[in-house]
Amino acid sequence: MKRIIIAVICLLIILGMGIIEQIYIKNTIQELNESLISLRRALEDDEDGLDEMNAVVDVWERRHRIIETIIPHNETKEIYIKISEIQGFVQSGDCQNALAVTITLLNILNYTGHLLLYLPEHIF
Repeated sequence: MKRIIIAVICLLIILGMGIIEQIYIKNTIQELNESLISLRRALEDDEDGLDEMNAVVDVWERRHRIIETIIPHNETKEIYIKISEIQGFVQSGDCQNALAVTITLLNILNYTGHLLLYLPEHIF
């Protein structure tokens, strides 16, 4: 009986950690998407986008350590590189290239989120 209780507790812990992981990934991708969309709007309106870019960097800096333990490193490396590219373009005043890379990163985040989250279409 003790072994069954321990097994059930372990199963509940594993299930709980999986749910927390999914929520964290979803919230991180959603927060990055929101800050990138505001950056995209600023760049489309021919603004410099420095404040919006700083918001994107802040989101990534707050969450990248935990995300790097959850998501495979190729995806996090690609996100980090694209954020760095956008930051360089924004700081140099090249709004067109910054806009292009921002749109690319938005697509990468949508793909990564779809790939990593447990969705009903992945099960059936």
